[in-house]
Amino acid sequence: MAYPRGAIYVIRCLATGEVYVGSTCNLAERWAAHRARLRAGTHVNEQLQAAWDAYGEAAFEFGIVEEIGDPRELRRAEARRLAHGPSGSASMSGYRAISATRMTSRRKGASTGTCGR
Repeated sequence: MAYPRGAIYVIRCLATGEVYVGSTCNLAERWAAHRARLRAGTHVNEQLQAAWDAYGEAAFEFGIVEEIGDPRELRRAEARRLAHGPSGSASMSGYRAISATRMTSRRKGASTGTCGR
């Protein structure tokens, strides 16, 4: 059975090098939602919001770290990136350097990582 593709993404602060790691099946929609919350000052991640407020929107970039062929694997891939950093290295400096379990449970309306399935 064919599934929509998913991706692991980062929001990188160019001023500090810190990153926010996330997963989605709709990159454009997810980036728009992050930007809307950050612009409104209501993003759930207080560290990311503080950096956005301090450095401004122009200091951030959104990028794809890994495409996931089977969206059912999104949470596992995201947890791996959180544990080992976006580049796969052992160190990570960022806004989401917490366990995937804690991260998922803290999200309001967290998805199952199955892209609508």
